[in-house]
Amino acid sequence: MNAASPEAPTVHPTAAIGQDYNPFDPAFQSNPYPFYARARSEAPIAYCPQFNVWLVTSHELINRVLKSPTLFSSLHNLDSPVVLPAEIEALLAKAHYPLAPGLFNNDPPGHTRVRALFSKAFTAQRVAEMEAGIRTLTEGLVERFAHQGHVDLVEALAHPLPMTVIADLLGVPREDMRRVKQWHDTWMKLFSPQTPLEEQHVAAQSCVDYQNYYAGLLADRAAHPTGDLTTALVQSRVDGEKPFTTAEMISQMMILLSAGHETTTSLISGLLYNLLRTPEQWQAVRDDPKLLEAAIEETVRFTSPVQMEPRVAKEATELGGVAIPQGARLNIVYGAGNRDERAFADPETFNVQRPQVGRHLGFGWGIHFCIGAPLARLEARVAFEVLRERLPHLRLAPGFVPEYEPSFFFRALKKLELVWDR
Repeated sequence: MNAASPEAPTVHPTAAIGQDYNPFDPAFQSNPYPFYARARSEAPIAYCPQFNVWLVTSHELINRVLKSPTLFSSLHNLDSPVVLPAEIEALLAKAHYPLAPGLFNNDPPGHTRVRALFSKAFTAQRVAEMEAGIRTLTEGLVERFAHQGHVDLVEALAHPLPMTVIADLLGVPREDMRRVKQWHDTWMKLFSPQTPLEEQHVAAQSCVDYQNYYAGLLADRAAHPTGDLTTALVQSRVDGEKPFTTAEMISQMMILLSAGHETTTSLISGLLYNLLRTPEQWQAVRDDPKLLEAAIEETVRFTSPVQMEPRVAKEATELGGVAIPQGARLNIVYGAGNRDERAFADPETFNVQRPQVGRHLGFGWGIHFCIGAPLARLEARVAFEVLRERLPHLRLAPGFVPEYEPSFFFRALKKLELVWDR
């Protein structure tokens, strides 16, 4: 599960900057943007000795990496960015279904096959048909707390809405959602340098249990097809291509559930937080529904729910004037590229009327552009619309101070405390 990465010089001209990159430091979590600005200005390709990665922070260079998938590989995207002990690797190796290359962790031509197969099961029409159900679900969640006058929106809406939507889409029974979420969250601990060895054992076992659960769900849908995405994955065919293997489908399902709720939770909470802390923009979007689409895109740019994705250099190359060795691991930092002053005017300001906001990198770019982006946008739009109608005097709780989850990959509020006039 560890990515192959060559030894890089501990003393590199850019290491003085890269050594300050630590998404697990509370101060960094609170505000990574001064570091991003310094890195873009002084070393847009910076070596981070702590994690043995090269940080790519400028909009231009991130685009260059994303547009060169044959040079910068995604094959190791599900490998842990930290070195796992041999005993943990051995436990993971006992899994019946090792994490296979899929949509997220794959390169052409394998990625091309998977994307073609997957597109058959995740169409725009399927997403559009989900709106009525998403609205009913959102209204039900809001109704639970509308009488209270206060709420943590992450716990009450921003998390359960996308979690339920993606679980329903996959065909995970709602009574299983809690344990599926627990498996997922425990598995994610393998991606943190702060997880002690005993918890790594639990996380590795959770990963195996999680895979076995999906294997059982796939077997059930093969025997008893329904209208869910798991059935569509089982039945998906493209002329001249092999169907998905069980291991491939399990990888897809694990990533779908992660991407389908982690990033959308962050998008919904980020949208509300950024609008409510600038009341004039909240009012503008409330008064002009046409601005809502722009506000969602600006939230993706400004918040960057996916802060970073990894890549591995397949051969020695040069990027931004820096020699990158073969096998080097790169972190392409969307959160930095989306605040690049060479790509966006006044990038540190949240502006729902920003021109050309569609240039953001928040959903990726090129062949790995997020296939679930339309669904995330739909959920954020519906969440805002229901809150606007049901709680018209919504505002941030007095004294609310945002705190963020520690993560290499995501930027997500731990809580979003709101109040309103009952």
